[in-house]
Amino acid sequence: LPLMLYQVQTKFRDEPRSRGGLIRVREFTMKDAYSFHASQDCLENYYEQCYKAYERIYARCGLTNVISVESDTGMMGGSVAHEFMYVNECGEDTLILGENSDYKANKEVALTRYEYPEEEIKELEEIHTPDHSTIEDVAKFLKLDQTKTCKIVLMENLQDNKLVTILVRGDREINEIAVRKALSGAEVKFAEEDLIHAAGIYPGYGSLLGVDLDKVHLLVDESIVGNPNLVVGANKKDYHVKNWNFDRDLNSGVIGQFSFVQEDDLDPSGVGNVKLTRGVEVGNIFQLGTKYSHSMNATYLDDNGKAQDFIMGCYGIGVGRLLACLIEEHHDNYGPLWPMATAPFEVHLCMLDKKKENIEELGWKAYRELRSAGVEVLIDDRNEKAGFQFADADLIGAPLRIVLSAKTVKQGQFELGRRGIRDKELFALDDLITEVTSKLSTLKKDKNTF
Repeated sequence: LPLMLYQVQTKFRDEPRSRGGLIRVREFTMKDAYSFHASQDCLENYYEQCYKAYERIYARCGLTNVISVESDTGMMGGSVAHEFMYVNECGEDTLILGENSDYKANKEVALTRYEYPEEEIKELEEIHTPDHSTIEDVAKFLKLDQTKTCKIVLMENLQDNKLVTILVRGDREINEIAVRKALSGAEVKFAEEDLIHAAGIYPGYGSLLGVDLDKVHLLVDESIVGNPNLVVGANKKDYHVKNWNFDRDLNSGVIGQFSFVQEDDLDPSGVGNVKLTRGVEVGNIFQLGTKYSHSMNATYLDDNGKAQDFIMGCYGIGVGRLLACLIEEHHDNYGPLWPMATAPFEVHLCMLDKKKENIEELGWKAYRELRSAGVEVLIDDRNEKAGFQFADADLIGAPLRIVLSAKTVKQGQFELGRRGIRDKELFALDDLITEVTSKLSTLKKDKNTF
């Protein structure tokens, strides 16, 4: 140990919402790798090496805007996870980035910090709010910003069927993943009215005023803990209460960040604010620990001959999704502009009017010699017109294109062009192998060649 096992293989997932071509599909090509370790320190060191290797892989492939973000371990489990995200509006993941810091996280695990001005703590005051049961209506009716309201979100813990009450600032959206973590991974759903009424809460005007806290799981979002003089439900129809303060009027429950970070929230690192952007997940890595080895009795013998569970890491790259992102970044109106490292072929050889000027023989001779020189070549020997062959060549996207036509061959020349560049060059037929291999060598050395 450590030992790494990997495969590149077709996978199937019962995906309920396929979309975006290769972005989210039911059958896809995946690079899976698992590492096995005898200690947590060994896993962490190996994990860091894989992290850096992934950064090099994406850079070499030609994705110029891939970032790594902290992520939820999700169904895979484990203690630590990172996702590699291609930042692009076509993505469906929301990323939280520090404007003036290196903070990067997936929306599911992103954090913020809250700062509130000091205010004089006022006495509770019940107010009549007829037919105003939503936060938007109440805030408008009382001419308050939603940040000065507190709402109660009611869910059911499916493990013990107990009511879960989450207190959160009126303008925030609940992060169900954070809620489940606070409940030791229990599944939750929005509560039915019977369960809500049984706890003594009035829907639409609910709060924890007068509620027996032993009957509920109480989670308190940090957005309200230091926020003074809030408006909350009065727990009776058509009434709310002003000047509610957590420390004075509740001071109980599990405190944490149970809401999603929003645009322009404060950066948790203490430097400025955060911004939201979109991204496509092109890879992820996990520190799994012993979750799978223990359950499957996968062990090794230590120095004392005692069986120990493997400590595991997991590393994945979605190959098809990676290709989709490459095309998203590198394309024109005619097709992909593949980076050299990911092009399906290095050279596309088109033979036009192959029955004339001995073109067919010259083309296959050039093909064999280029292959012998280690060049990846695709030859088009179809009896198709130039426009048809060129359109297909653009869609396939090989970086270099050789054209043998009656006009050029008659003059002892061939045409050499670069995908995505209109200008073409003519060279002597005798120099075909030399010119092509020289051009490819130059392109491969240029890290900016896409």
